[in-house]
Amino acid sequence: MADAQQIKGCCPLDCQDTCAWSARVEGGRVVRIEGAKDHPFTRGVLCAKVRDFEARTYSLDRLLHPLRRVGPKGSGRFERIGWKDAVDLIADRFLEIIAAEGAEALLPFHYLGSMGVAQRQALMRLFHALGASRLGGSICGAAIDALAVEGHPWAHVCPRIRLAEGG
Repeated sequence: MADAQQIKGCCPLDCQDTCAWSARVEGGRVVRIEGAKDHPFTRGVLCAKVRDFEARTYSLDRLLHPLRRVGPKGSGRFERIGWKDAVDLIADRFLEIIAAEGAEALLPFHYLGSMGVAQRQALMRLFHALGASRLGGSICGAAIDALAVEGHPWAHVCPRIRLAEGG
């Protein structure tokens, strides 16, 4: 195809590997994503969440607009709303919480998912300006830190990987 091109990029998921990849684009649409073989950690291998990224990107089930819940939690009933309305709803709720409980009742929480290592701190300016609580590390990470301090093993080590010479 004449307009096919390879575009370099990196995984947007919030994983420590920050995998590099190359996307094949045909007709303005990504048709395949491959891991970058020169990536120092993953050496061209992509996880299951990213191997089919193009399929999920163009999925008919992908959310493209904000939704507001209109039924009870768990009912799966939502209505589409505009971006301004969505931001206003969130801002109003934050202001209600601050008025009732104080700004520290807001706890910005982020950890692994689809935020990406580069942007995972993006909202901290807002939360710091509001006076929200600050979280050192992560809620989940505190448990692993405690185990590590006590000397317990906390990572899976693949027997095929040699961590030290002769190891």
